[in-house]
Amino acid sequence: MAVYDENILKNPFYQALEKLRPDLCSRVAELHGIILVPCCGSFPAASFTASQFDGYVLQPAEQGYQTLDGKVCKIPLWPPFVTP
Repeated sequence: MAVYDENILKNPFYQALEKLRPDLCSRVAELHGIILVPCCGSFPAASFTASQFDGYVLQPAEQGYQTLDGKVCKIPLWPPFVTP
């Protein structure tokens, strides 16, 4: 697996998120959720809409996570955890 690292504060998606949805970061913290930030360059720059960010926020749900726009997301543990 390749190692990739970037300054999130310079990521165009994250910058647009902060500008268009300043409420979202605090809401995610309250939900104990996760914000998924696409790698720089994987998203067309300057094409973000405020509603688009809901698909990149995961909130805890009964069977894993759910995006704010209602999609179910399951994150399997790897390697599988085995109890003796």
